[in-house]
Amino acid sequence: MAHYKDGGGRDSRKRARDDFDDAPRHKRGRYFDQGSSESESTEQKLESLITRVGEKGSKTLQSNLQALADVLHTEIGSSSSVKDKVLRTICFCVTTLTEKITIYSTLVAILNARQYNFGEELLEVLMEDLRNALALQEMEKARILVRFLADLVNAKVVASSSIMTLFDTFITVTYEPDIPHTRSDWYVYMILSALPWVGSEVNQRKKVELERLFTILETYMSKRSTAYLPAIQVWTTDQPHPQKDYLEMLWIQTKNMKDNEWKEHILLRPYTHFDSEIGGAYSHTLPTLNVPNHTEESLYPLPHSVFRVYETSDLQYAPPGYILPPFDSMDRYLAEETVRCIVQSHHTNRKECVSALLVFGKGVDRIRLPAEYVITEVSYSMK
Repeated sequence: MAHYKDGGGRDSRKRARDDFDDAPRHKRGRYFDQGSSESESTEQKLESLITRVGEKGSKTLQSNLQALADVLHTEIGSSSSVKDKVLRTICFCVTTLTEKITIYSTLVAILNARQYNFGEELLEVLMEDLRNALALQEMEKARILVRFLADLVNAKVVASSSIMTLFDTFITVTYEPDIPHTRSDWYVYMILSALPWVGSEVNQRKKVELERLFTILETYMSKRSTAYLPAIQVWTTDQPHPQKDYLEMLWIQTKNMKDNEWKEHILLRPYTHFDSEIGGAYSHTLPTLNVPNHTEESLYPLPHSVFRVYETSDLQYAPPGYILPPFDSMDRYLAEETVRCIVQSHHTNRKECVSALLVFGKGVDRIRLPAEYVITEVSYSMK
C-alpha cells in the first residue's frame, strides 16, 4: 500500500520532527531548546520558567505562580543582569504570548508587592517599548502593551488615575486636524480593546473620568463615517449576520458591557486569588507618553469587517446547554480575541497551538461555551 510522502521524502505515518513541532523533552519532561545543555545558565532557566507559566491551564496556576514568584524574587536580588533579563522576558512574553496577559499581570503583582521598585522598573521598560512601537508604527504591538498596562491596574501595579491619563492622551488624537481616519480609529481602538480588562476597576475608582471618556468616544463614533463598508463586508446582507467594521462592532460590545456593569465571563483573572498579598501593594504612576506626530509616511492598520458565520442557533453539533454569546456581547469579542491571540502566538508550532486552544476550550467549558465554533469562526476570519 502506498503512503504519501512530502517533498522531503518523509513517510506521512512517521513524520520526523520538523520546524512546526515543539522542542524535544528531557526524559523527566523538562523542555530544552536545541543545543541547550544541563548546565544552562540561570538566566536561561528563568526565561524558560517565565515563558511556560500557565501553559497547562488554571488547575495548578495559583501554586505555580506563587512558586515562580518565589524563585524570581530570590534571583532578581542576586544580580542586575538577572533582573534585566527577567524584565525583558516578561515584556517579550506579554507581546508574544498575548493570551496569557492576566497571568503575567499576576506574576508582576506578586513581585511588586514584595519589591515595589521592581514594578516601577518594569513600567519604565514597558513604556519605552510602547514609545518605540508607536514610533516604528508597530501598532498591534502597541495595542497589546496598552492592554497589559490596563490589566496591571487590576493587579495593583498601575494607579487607576494613571491609566485614565494614558487613555486621555490617546483620545486627543481624535482632535487632530487633517489626519487620516485610520490614525484616529486606531488610537480609539487601543482604548476600546483595553477597557474590557480594566473597565470594572476604573468604573469603581474613577467613574467620573470614565464617563467623561465615554462621552468623547460617543461623539467620535457618532461622527465617524463607514462609507467604505460595502467594499470590505463579508456578506451582502445584514441578515443573519450584521455587517460591521471592527471598531463599530467593538464600540457596540463595549457599550453593552458598560450597561451590564462591566461584567464578563471569559477572562481568567488569577490576581483575584492573591488579594491578601497584593492588596496593600504600591501602585505606580506611568511615565509620560507623547504620541508621535502624523507624517506623510505614517501608516496605520486598515479597517476590516468582523467575520461571522455562526449565530446562537447554529449549534446542532454542540453539547446540550452550550450556547454562543450574542454577536454584540463582550463575551463574544473576548472569546474570539483569545483564540486569535493564541493562533497568532503559536502559528509556527502546531502542537503548541493545539495545546493552547485545548486549554482555552477547557477554560470556557465552565460557562458552557462551545469553543470549537469560536475556533472555527476565527480561523476562517484570519488572513
